[in-house]
Amino acid sequence: MDQEIKSLELNITQLSAITGAHRQTIASRLKGVKTSGGNGSNLKIYRLVDILTAMMTMPAVTGENDPNKMKPSDRGAWFQSEMTRIELEKEMRTLIPASEVLSVYAVMAKTVVKTLEILPDLLERDAALPPDALEMTQKIIDQLREDLASMTYQACADAINGDDDDNGDEGQEEEQE
Repeated sequence: MDQEIKSLELNITQLSAITGAHRQTIASRLKGVKTSGGNGSNLKIYRLVDILTAMMTMPAVTGENDPNKMKPSDRGAWFQSEMTRIELEKEMRTLIPASEVLSVYAVMAKTVVKTLEILPDLLERDAALPPDALEMTQKIIDQLREDLASMTYQACADAINGDDDDNGDEGQEEEQE
């Protein structure tokens, strides 16, 4: 049984479900931990031994960084340092304004939708696809566009409600398991 526990591997979503902590919190705490699998960018799998080792070496969380527990003078200095940090992250482009992200995403989505709209015509003209194949292609494209619209809407709603995910792939992979 000890060997089974040592070889146990978990992803961020599974750790979140077990601990009740938010996925972003877990991801930030495991930032320096070596992954044991996954695809590196979207799905990261960690060995339980590595997770526990990292957690044991982390300093205990205290109220030092909780502005509600600080003296007024310390609280003002803390908020000023946070504002300075945010400005620095904006300058270094590690923090990107939401309006810029939205405009880039809108251009990308419009490009994808435009390409999907003309794809059946291109297939008919250039590949001489038969009408029944074009009809099936159109149905698939229509479903893809609906899925894209609903996933975009859901992602925006989650972002507004504070339910941000690192990515949506991990939840889908868990459903398939």
